[in-house]
Amino acid sequence: MLQEKQNYSDINEFITSNLANHLNLNLNFQNNKLEDEFAIKLALSLANCSQLKTLTLNLNQNNFSQQGAINLCSALVKCKNLSSLHLNLRSNKIGELGGSYIGFSLANCSSIKILKLNLKLNSIGIQGTIGLSQALENFKNIEELYLDLGYNNKIKNEGVLSLGSALAKCDNLKILKLQLESNKIKNKGVSGLCQSLSQCKKLQKLALLLEQNYIQDNGATGLASALIKFKSLKTLKINLSYNQIGDFGAQNLGISLANCSNISNLKLLLQSNQLENEAVKSIGIAMNDCTNLKNLQLHLYQNEFNSEGLLFINSALKKCINLQTVSITFNNIEYQTCYLMKITLAKIKKLVLKTLRYHN
Repeated sequence: MLQEKQNYSDINEFITSNLANHLNLNLNFQNNKLEDEFAIKLALSLANCSQLKTLTLNLNQNNFSQQGAINLCSALVKCKNLSSLHLNLRSNKIGELGGSYIGFSLANCSSIKILKLNLKLNSIGIQGTIGLSQALENFKNIEELYLDLGYNNKIKNEGVLSLGSALAKCDNLKILKLQLESNKIKNKGVSGLCQSLSQCKKLQKLALLLEQNYIQDNGATGLASALIKFKSLKTLKINLSYNQIGDFGAQNLGISLANCSNISNLKLLLQSNQLENEAVKSIGIAMNDCTNLKNLQLHLYQNEFNSEGLLFINSALKKCINLQTVSITFNNIEYQTCYLMKITLAKIKKLVLKTLRYHN
């Protein structure tokens, strides 16, 4: 008799279970200082789960090297019926070859509709990212993708461009979250990525986390020109914090947001850039057209604008009558401006949560 979802955190208990009958598995072996040999034992058992449809495998914070990833991949190759996979290998040491092998194994799982892959802090590099990209090209049925390659994977422009080219072929993609923080990505990389993503016509939810890279005005402008093409977006999160974006790039972002009138959930995180009043003014003017907004989060602190710029945000908020939650952070603002914003928000009848936060 086929089993419903089973949860295991003891490898011996899993090995002795009725492997052939598992449909849904949740395996949690995180933070156990596990070595490559463990991956062999795990892979041999997973390879016998021939009926498996959904798999959550949490191997976060262990000591797997590229050999551990290779061992694990020998099992994933055989899981051809998977429709949902959540693989967490965060904070291991799988490197470029390990990333490439994961891509190779996933290429055989072409029935996947939901993929959550966390390879943060693994130094997979450009070649590892290219290997993953080649796998994604085969995912014609994928609808939801959550890919975390953040922090010191050093994927650079070459890696992110290969990723974009692959995602452009995922015609059924509806939800996409890309975490690419601190990866030495520059203007060409982010522009190319976003132009490729604009071919995903069914996207409804998009999150791009690009903080702590080397993105300037031209990169933000490339992102903006792609955003205009996302006609079906309802949820958008963009994190460009700790880059080098000035007024020109932020103004173009504002113009593009004005064309995304169907958005109901918006998170725009631009703290610690080089924004002055004209940039914030453009964002405010764009919000005038986002009348369907229900949830808004703006992080604008550690920039160079003052009360003059924020008054345009305040003016736009008056037209966002459907807002239910709002969170805005800023700095260099006079008390009177903050007071005016509080009055504006108090008049929005549907608002249930508001946060105005001042940072020095």
